[in-house]
Amino acid sequence: MQSHLFAAVTVALAIPAMSNAAPAQANADVQNISVSYGDLNISTPTGHAVLVARVKQAAEAICGQRPETLLDIAANTRFNACMSKAVNAAMAKVPAPAMVAGSTRPNG
Repeated sequence: MQSHLFAAVTVALAIPAMSNAAPAQANADVQNISVSYGDLNISTPTGHAVLVARVKQAAEAICGQRPETLLDIAANTRFNACMSKAVNAAMAKVPAPAMVAGSTRPNG
């Protein structure tokens, strides 16, 4: 019987409970979502792209949906910063050989 490799990366983002939370409290509320990729060959462009898509989906679950209108600049800025931080932090945990396959940028 073959053993299956379980690999996962955690998307984590600190979410302050209140907008004026003290710095020590701001780091206390962290949301985590594990993203498995043991079923992927992340050294290939296709496998890497699927992993990035999964990480983005998990990050969106933490950051919320993209604002409906581009006119809400503040909301779009917050959303993009949250997504970028979450995706980049998660992808930094992926083993280095997988990184050659493609971009880790949240929007690309």
